[in-house]
Amino acid sequence: MMVVPFAGIRTFLKSPTTSTDKTKYSIVGVPYDLATTFRPGARMGPAAIRDASLMLTDGHHPRCGVDPVEMGVIADMGDVAIEVGDPKYIETIQSQISKYDFPILMGGDHSITLAGFREAFRKHGKLAVIHFDAHLDTWDGPPNHGTFMRQAVEEGLIDPTRTIQVGIRSPAPNAVWDWTKQQGIQIVPAHEVHKDMVSHTLNRIYDVVNKPLEDKTRLPVYVTFDIDCITPSECPGTGTPEVGGLFTWQVQELFNGLFLNNSTKYVGFDLMEVSPPYDVSDLTSLTAATLIWSFISYQVSQTGTI
Repeated sequence: MMVVPFAGIRTFLKSPTTSTDKTKYSIVGVPYDLATTFRPGARMGPAAIRDASLMLTDGHHPRCGVDPVEMGVIADMGDVAIEVGDPKYIETIQSQISKYDFPILMGGDHSITLAGFREAFRKHGKLAVIHFDAHLDTWDGPPNHGTFMRQAVEEGLIDPTRTIQVGIRSPAPNAVWDWTKQQGIQIVPAHEVHKDMVSHTLNRIYDVVNKPLEDKTRLPVYVTFDIDCITPSECPGTGTPEVGGLFTWQVQELFNGLFLNNSTKYVGFDLMEVSPPYDVSDLTSLTAATLIWSFISYQVSQTGTI
């Protein structure tokens, strides 16, 4: 008997709330948005993404033919416990996600990613990063959702020469652009993705994050996705929309090329800045849920197991 998608437990993909020895990916919501610099509301993102994910529970992933819940590799561990105004909220978040092998973080504003970086660095060492966003997030100043990439470079968590930002198009001071480029971070503006096609962008990403070290090894890769990377006509539910972004089909093709059938070691994934008060017909939340579902599905489909 088929259970309709809108019925039953309202976790991400209706996944269980307890982990087992097969659990590889732990869904963790982070309902925090006090570090936003424009419109608030991303604290409501995790709940909205979970609700939208129910749309994806009546079959297997269309490209790789797997169901992560059916395989038992995913569990929804709920939201982190965080107090309003906690001055050490990044440390609070990191301490709560440290018990998970591979936490998938759902924000919440993008400053939360710093906790993900720190925890992945603690487990795996220095990181290469694929950063999907409309904004550089390398501003200088008090910590917020536009400074965490600079913090990560300055703390030595990530290798800027093996970091690439895709979809960038927002205003930023020239000094911020200059600092970002001087660190060696590669920037792929949204208009270049449109002009040069997805295949060219895929090659650029591969070349950056898979660049070998002197001993011929590669760094583990962390993927952070700000939903405002996608053009606001398709994903309006975000606090800092910027026109001219990527389309969902382009992002899906990038995900297909990056995460399916390759040898890159991915050690972190998060999706941030979904702000339901500005969404239309749950389009943004559904896109976010689909991207998380796709990342996990592509990863487990490579061998059929974890």
